[in-house]
Amino acid sequence: MDPAASRRSTEPLSAPEDEILIAAAAQGAVFAVVKAAAHRAGAQATGHRHTGH
Repeated sequence: MDPAASRRSTEPLSAPEDEILIAAAAQGAVFAVVKAAAHRAGAQATGHRHTGH
């Protein structure tokens, strides 16, 4: 294994890497909320069509 690679894994994250992780986490959270809302809206629309209300 490359000694530089193992040293990189133990060093604290630099600011750009922190920003990337934060941005990725935020994007994932937004995607999950949008996906859940779309799923719920689709389920409600499907339910309305089946019941006729």
